[in-house]
Amino acid sequence: MTACKPVFKPYPALEEIERKALDFDLTELERKACLLQAKELVYQDWLKDKNDLDSLLRVATECWFIVSYSSEFLRHDFDHLDDLIGECFPALTEAAGYGLEHFSGSDTWLWVFGNLLSGSDIATSAFSAMVRAYLERFPDCDIDAAKREAVLRNPDHTFSALDGVAHDMFRRAHRINPGNLLARLHSLEEGSKGYLHACRAISGSVGEYFTVDSLIEEYLGGGLSYRIQHALCKGCSRYVEGCYKDCAAPWLS
Repeated sequence: MTACKPVFKPYPALEEIERKALDFDLTELERKACLLQAKELVYQDWLKDKNDLDSLLRVATECWFIVSYSSEFLRHDFDHLDDLIGECFPALTEAAGYGLEHFSGSDTWLWVFGNLLSGSDIATSAFSAMVRAYLERFPDCDIDAAKREAVLRNPDHTFSALDGVAHDMFRRAHRINPGNLLARLHSLEEGSKGYLHACRAISGSVGEYFTVDSLIEEYLGGGLSYRIQHALCKGCSRYVEGCYKDCAAPWLS
């Protein structure tokens, strides 16, 4: 089996961002809930080279996470929360549009943005223009025709198409790169034998896909582990924490 390629590169090494204090490391900023500084760090890094996919994924996922979940960090500071979301929304919209225009042939971009589209209702409006552009770019998008026309006529209907577009992204990513097991897993029908085999194939490698303890990697890695555990252990009387990694259930053979 080939080695797993991390979804995100380790980012950023302190020497790469030309900072002297640990306070300016991304994961440290997140731990201290300095979310505006974290957003600025990844956004300014992306502006240095907008055609760097790794940097684009960082700014998109950081802004998406802040927009979607910053209220959990700033429960009693609503003014700051509004300002923070106001800063992140335009950057997220910009990164989404640029990504579609320049990286829609990348299986990694498709898999990451498929997760963002299907993961949060709060960030929906930030993806409105990108979703419409995706439907125009890919007329073969596997989505209900009525939903497609509704979205193209009126951006207010974007929400109704998110799951369909996300699933199309997963399938497209797998067609581009059949070796992308993450895309394969998300493109299959949950509960099918192929889906269970995909869960089994990835079960011992989640940590290899998400190698940095940033918020987005904890979110995606945790979600993936839960998905695998739920699929492989559902109804199993022998279940104990983590046993799915070494499970030899006969129906998986």
